[in-house]
Amino acid sequence: ELVRLIAAGRGAKGAGAFPAELRDLESKLALLRYDTVESLGSADVQGKEGEQGIVSLASYRADFKFGEYDPASDTISITDFKLSRLDGDQLAPMIKTTLNLKLGQTTIMGVTRQPNSPRALMMVLSARR
Repeated sequence: ELVRLIAAGRGAKGAGAFPAELRDLESKLALLRYDTVESLGSADVQGKEGEQGIVSLASYRADFKFGEYDPASDTISITDFKLSRLDGDQLAPMIKTTLNLKLGQTTIMGVTRQPNSPRALMMVLSARR
């Protein structure tokens, strides 16, 4: 699984400048009306059913558990997915959910303070064998 963390914004000066490493996400983020992005890091995470996964990028941490693989739908379940912000030595929870990721497909989750916020934190997940 590839995990990327992205800071996204709307209407900033220099809008439309996508870093080369994020070009594959440009059209997807444009649908969400974000025109500036900054990579905060990426990580390759490997695991088997039942194993824990932890990813720390920038000042954020994602904790999750690899769930079952469903061959009929070609998906893997990611359970107890928690995204937290590191605040000193404390974790401030931001989101908790369960995901079903289709292998080979990119899933983008966004977190904002308010629904129409001009800035967002995007977690990009790509499951693969």
